[in-house]
Amino acid sequence: MASRSRVWENSAGQLGGGGIYIDGGAPRLTNVIVADNRAAGDWGYAPPGGGIDVTGGAAPVLTNVVVVGNRAEGRGGGLCVDDGAPVLINVVVTSNRASTGAGIHGAAALSFGDVWGNTPDDFDGMTDPTGTDGNLPVDPQSTTLASTSTRSLRSSTPAIPLFSIRTPLPRISARSQKVTVNLRHLRRVKLSGLYPHLMSFPASSLRPRHAEISALVFENSSVGVPLGLYWSFRVEFEALTYSEYEFNCNLSADWAKIPRRDWRELAGCEIEGGNDVIDASFYTTGHDSATYTSIRIGGRQGTLFAFDWQSRIDFLGLIGDDADPDFLVHACTTAAFTGVLVYTPLLQRFPSPREGAEALLCQFIDRNAFGQLVNRSNEFGVEEWRLLPE
Repeated sequence: MASRSRVWENSAGQLGGGGIYIDGGAPRLTNVIVADNRAAGDWGYAPPGGGIDVTGGAAPVLTNVVVVGNRAEGRGGGLCVDDGAPVLINVVVTSNRASTGAGIHGAAALSFGDVWGNTPDDFDGMTDPTGTDGNLPVDPQSTTLASTSTRSLRSSTPAIPLFSIRTPLPRISARSQKVTVNLRHLRRVKLSGLYPHLMSFPASSLRPRHAEISALVFENSSVGVPLGLYWSFRVEFEALTYSEYEFNCNLSADWAKIPRRDWRELAGCEIEGGNDVIDASFYTTGHDSATYTSIRIGGRQGTLFAFDWQSRIDFLGLIGDDADPDFLVHACTTAAFTGVLVYTPLLQRFPSPREGAEALLCQFIDRNAFGQLVNRSNEFGVEEWRLLPE
């Protein structure tokens, strides 16, 4: 098993697999960056798998992996599957090159992934899964994605998108459809030489500008997530300058189980614990996981709740030696309840989407405490069903 690792600037000859060569077995790769590797042959032979080559009937599981900037003279610039059945969860494959199948060559099970911008093609030897199972065709370094968190990813939790030291899971609202690439490690290599002295990220200067509470009806039996109502929280901060760089930071948390059928009864709720209780993270250029989180929801006025959030973050650092495994982020503000979203793929089992949304919602909420059920498309053109507060 490889975890929290970087594999970069390696090369391989005839066998292929410039970064990683997997021959049989079922290894697990979690929170790994595979970057700038090359599969280059000689005597006219073009080896496969610039980033990763899978053969020998291997069945690897890749979770929260970024495959970027790799090159193969043969097939599969990012990932080549010659003989195997890899499972890819919350994986980003971008900016790879090959003669064919520059992103992924061969068959792989991909969910909550982003395969984008590979030359000359993203897929070869498999049906393009874009638009299904949470997979998106989005520039992983776009401004839109960088300012959100698709959630975080955490290997200890269920599944939807985004790379970072977290796992894949569908986030509330459009966030459940986004993928965020954490290139923090690559960027830090560049910055460390410029800032060798000790620095400290100014968390005390963070000022909340927006906060929200939402919920999601979700199920993913393939990864052991039962049908249920899961609560999410998000705080966005005002832009903060650190050294000469500007950061748009946020706190996000998902998968909280709160036994409330009426959203108005959130007042007075307290949630605290490690990431087995609530999956939280702090976003700068990527997501750093929380080791402990305390969220207190106070009195309500309309849809706004008094809101106090503290998280201890395993902060991997941005510049020089500013990493801190016990980094405290605190936000005291008001948070708006935005409603309950129904995970769209669940509706396929019903005669009509509206009928399905109502049936699923009524299992977990008091319908009389809510208002209109609205249907709209998010910014990615994906249809959403959301139950608004009364």
